[in-house]
Amino acid sequence: MAKKTKSPSSGGSPVSQGFPSERELIVIAKTEVGLQATREGIASSVGADVSPLSKLVESEGIALQPLFGLSEERMQYRTASLAAETGEEVPDLSIYYHIEAPDERLDALAESLRQLDVVEAAYVKPPGEPPMEPGETIEVLNDMQPKVEEPPVVTPNFTPRQTYLNAAPVGIDARYAWTVRGGRGAGVKIIDCEWGWNFTHEDLLQNSIGVVVGTSMSYSSDPTANTNANKYVNHGTAVVGEISGDRNSFGVTGICPDAIVGTARFGNSAQTIRQAADKLRRGDIILLEIHRAGPRHNFNPRPDQRGYIAIEWWPDDFAAIRYAISKGIIVVEAAGNGAENLDDALYNTRPVGFPASWRNPFNPANPGSSAVVV
Repeated sequence: MAKKTKSPSSGGSPVSQGFPSERELIVIAKTEVGLQATREGIASSVGADVSPLSKLVESEGIALQPLFGLSEERMQYRTASLAAETGEEVPDLSIYYHIEAPDERLDALAESLRQLDVVEAAYVKPPGEPPMEPGETIEVLNDMQPKVEEPPVVTPNFTPRQTYLNAAPVGIDARYAWTVRGGRGAGVKIIDCEWGWNFTHEDLLQNSIGVVVGTSMSYSSDPTANTNANKYVNHGTAVVGEISGDRNSFGVTGICPDAIVGTARFGNSAQTIRQAADKLRRGDIILLEIHRAGPRHNFNPRPDQRGYIAIEWWPDDFAAIRYAISKGIIVVEAAGNGAENLDDALYNTRPVGFPASWRNPFNPANPGSSAVVV
């Protein structure tokens, strides 16, 4: 689904290795509390006693902020309107919050928050990361030095190398799709959610609308710069190229080159999904190029991405995906490059801090997100 890059070879947290995201402390308030977190402080729309939460926040010198970037009232209005318009069950995103604090304080804060009557759940999410190749192949490619001779004036036609466009089992039969009406993606808008892209690329000029949420990580030609940033830009550019590389006589041709493609940079993943969804219409597509360290990885910490899983396993991301799905948007979600069997009974165990209502979304006996998990 995406161009792969090599996993970091050293230990330590993703943040220390230059990853663009950090652990997140997520708080879910009890629905009946009517919690409101504003600049003026914490209150309740129904008169519930929220003073213990207010005191904790004040004593710790932290801020409780709505996770999805809108006030509780605006989020409730938006979801109620969407439910009335579509007849779909829309998750209540107004009860989700996040707290920013130094990483070493997050676990203790989550434990303190879970002791409060107004809090339904509080948990710390691992950083979201782009899928990376666990082998050594890409390291060789990344270490290759550029040729000394000048490149050709006109880029060669690389489409014969795009074997994934061919019929199964080698590819996805895109070339056949191009022969039928709509098979090139005309009339559809796609938002690729990850971290970085290069929209000055000569093969991404026709139907790309650039970054529509956040700002792209910057590519640097400085060999001493953060190489992860360059990897993320390369990764995102490759993904957009696979989707929508321009139809011309050079370079690659995208799977659906007539679709309009924009991108969204992950900060808070759940909020990014909501923001992307609000820029799309029914029948459009969100692509989630992100995965996280699951419980098996956490039981046996290691520097690679074995044990990484799809992000819908975390309640706030699940709710964000459900919000997008309820709008009629098709969500395509990375299953994770963790070599995991998502039917494993391990994933039925509710993690500490998750709400009591949580059910393993990988288990088909439970309510699913309805995303296309690849």
